[in-house]
Formats: sequence, C-alpha cells, structure tokens
Amino acid sequence: IIAVAILVFILWYMIRAVALAMFRAYLMSDQRHPTEEELYGSALDDIFDEEACKLRDGHEWLKTMEPEEVTVTSEDDLKLCGRLYVKDGADKTVVFSHRYHSSAEYDFAASARFFYDELNCSLLFIDHRVHGESEGMYITQGLDESRDLVTWTGMLCERFGPEHRVVIYGISSGATAAVLAAAEPDMPECLAAVIAESACASFRDKVRESVKDSLHMPAAPVMKQFEKMCAKASISLDELETEKVVSRITVPTLFIRSKNDDFMPPSHSRRLCDAATCDKELLTLDFAYHGFAWVYGTDQCREAVRRLFDKI
Repeated sequence: IIAVAILVFILWYMIRAVALAMFRAYLMSDQRHPTEEELYGSALDDIFDEEACKLRDGHEWLKTMEPEEVTVTSEDDLKLCGRLYVKDGADKTVVFSHRYHSSAEYDFAASARFFYDELNCSLLFIDHRVHGESEGMYITQGLDESRDLVTWTGMLCERFGPEHRVVIYGISSGATAAVLAAAEPDMPECLAAVIAESACASFRDKVRESVKDSLHMPAAPVMKQFEKMCAKASISLDELETEKVVSRITVPTLFIRSKNDDFMPPSHSRRLCDAATCDKELLTLDFAYHGFAWVYGTDQCREAVRRLFDKI
C-alpha cells in the first residue's frame, strides 16, 4: 500500500510539474526584447544565410527611421508602449501584433518596409503586455491582448480620424489576438482588414497537442492541472476558443500558414478560415518555419497582401 501511495504521489508530482512548466512557458515572460545575438544569431547565419539577411536588412532599415514613442492605458490600467512610424500622406496604419517571447521589430523585420514603401502605410510596432516596455504580469495568448488591440485601434482612429484605415497583422499568439480583437463588437469601425499568420484555433487544443506530441504523456491529467493554474491567473481557456468567434469578423481577412510549421499545426489556420464568414483567403506555403512566412515565402505573401489591400 505504501509503495502504491508513493507511486501515486510521484505521478501526481510529475503531472503537476509538467503543467507548471507549460504554464511558465506559455503564460509567463521575463519582459524583455530579444537581443541582437538572438535575433540574428549563428544558427540562422550558418544554415539560412539569405533568410537571415532579410531579417537583418529589415532591422537595419528600421534603425534609420525615427519613431514616435506612443502609449495607451489598457482596460486593466496597464501602461502599454509602442513605436509609431508616420508616413506622410498615408491613409492606413498597419499594427504589428507580435508573438509571445518576441518583439514586433523582430517578427516583422522582413515585411515592414513593404507596407511602408510600397503600400504607403504608417506602421505601429506595439509591445504586448509583459513584453518590452509594456507592463503586465501574465501573457494571455491573445485573450487580454485582443482587448489591448481594440484600445490601440481606438487610439489610431482618434489620432488620424474616423476615415483612417487600420490593418492588424499578427503572428502566432499575436495573430490569435488579432482575430479575437476583430471579432469584438466594440472594435472601432476604422479596422479595415486582418492578416493572421499561424493563428491558434483553440489554445486548449494547442496545449493538449503539445503534451501528447512533444512530451508523449497522457493529456487529460496535465490539462486538468494546467486549467486550474490558468483559472488562478484569471485566464479562461473557454475564451480562447478562437474558432468559435471568428465568424463575427466582418472585415477582409488573410490567413497564412505553412505546411511544415513545427509549432502551430497548419490545421488551426484551416479551421479558422473554414469557420470565418467574412471575405477571406487562406495562403498555404510549402515551406516556412513558424513565424517566418514572409521570410521564406516573400513573393507569395506580397501578392496575397496586395489582393487583401485591393479589398480595403
């Protein structure tokens, strides 16, 4: 009996430890921007030198610009920070919604200049809560970040006027936030379009898939502990069922996925696109690592975005 009790305790401890590790990985951050070495490190240089150059060149281009430091206050009284690059004569602004544990300058280094130079857009690089200079305690994988995007969009409408058009481009959890934000009933009417790269259809499904496929463990007991931890942090997984609300989006939406995405299964973008009822397109790339669609599929992404902008 003692041996069985010890075994049960060890199993419970292991399950809880795994759940805690998942919670820390997905929902906590050390609140910083990636370093130059992490952004353009030896791994990219040695293996994919041409692709690394696209990131580095984009980042160097941004350094030649002088952004305006902007802030907003979230609905839960957090100071959120961003950098606005105003293009003279632009009637549109692209809001870049980065993935967790990253930054907008990194995630969109390869694409920002295209929107600025060729599509004549102003650019807003935001720090999501718990990232960069923004305040916050927990990453919420798009839940609270979506409300923050509503606030950022409202700021742009107030700054440039109701006729100004706003496009939100999100990657990974930033794409999930963009989809959730666009589905909000109080999203300002100046939102004109959404670009969602590697968005998550269901965060619960994503965590469950990670437990089963990466850790090779039964998902149910881990998920039970994980959801308890999320509840204590006031994070509801039920509200991260993006697939259930995407039908509320009314603006043109471009979904982007890669067949070999090793982090977010491409089926998630397909699920979202199928559930959406707005004017929509699903761009599928044969090869692109997670978060790097624009780096590996530059021409395809440009063509798809041009088609999207023709609808605005």
